[in-house]
Amino acid sequence: MKKPFVILSLSLLIGATLGCEPQSVEENSMQNMENTSEVTTENTYVKSSKSSRIKKEEPAMDFAQQIPGKIGHLDGKELAVFTMDDKIIVINSNGVAYAHHIGESIGEGIRISNVPLGVGGAPAKFIFPLRDQILVVNQDREIWRHGTDKLGMSFAKMVPFHPTQGKIVWNEEDYVFPLGNRIMMINKSGGVYASEFSEDYQVGEKYRVWGSPMGLDNGDVRIRALIPYNNSVIAVNNMGEVWAVDFLSETTYGRPYILNGRDGPSVGVYGEPAVHFLAHDEKILVINVKGEVWAHQIQR
Repeated sequence: MKKPFVILSLSLLIGATLGCEPQSVEENSMQNMENTSEVTTENTYVKSSKSSRIKKEEPAMDFAQQIPGKIGHLDGKELAVFTMDDKIIVINSNGVAYAHHIGESIGEGIRISNVPLGVGGAPAKFIFPLRDQILVVNQDREIWRHGTDKLGMSFAKMVPFHPTQGKIVWNEEDYVFPLGNRIMMINKSGGVYASEFSEDYQVGEKYRVWGSPMGLDNGDVRIRALIPYNNSVIAVNNMGEVWAVDFLSETTYGRPYILNGRDGPSVGVYGEPAVHFLAHDEKILVINVKGEVWAHQIQR
């Protein structure tokens, strides 16, 4: 079964290393990302022209600080890891969901699922949170949702689709992630599209989101994680750079800008290998193979 992509998730992140020591962002790595001008929409960073990016010299994020405690139940084959309210949710390779409270420290994992997620029937492609639900998108492009409460998680309910849509549509190589009430899709050439969920979780038609020319991966520069956060998307690449894009409306987004500046902290390139990147409470969280959580405070 192909692992789902999650923020954040959902995980392009294996093989990285934890960012907790300073390293300058190399100028040549920036140049490597400036050779293409694919029309895209809402992603963060990569492959854009010089005129489409804002490069802040001063870092807008701090060096990493470890949060006491650890994330358990990691085996490197997680179906999904994401934040939901004040918790980090881990869905392991067996589809069992655990919740870790996050505050001044990381709480012990508490099992919250009474049924496995994403392992029955058609395999899961993506798993992510939406409002108080956890949504499982399978290989057949169907969406199943699990309600959550303080006691655990409900059985799955099929999400109805827009009558003109049939099923949510994405290409196999797309980056897919949630943002607010929408599922965002960025295609291979950098085009950004969205489908919106109604209050009763019906899926709307797919539409284009417009912004400055940019793309996804470029040569040796590769995206390791796309992290939805509030009304922005944060991208971490394999150079340790962290870029952000803010959405200005439902159909437009602003220019990408770098958060860790020229001399700010590199993220995910030092220490124990990083396996997941998340965002929570104005922080970028890096979880390594030992389950340690390192937090970079965002200054915006």
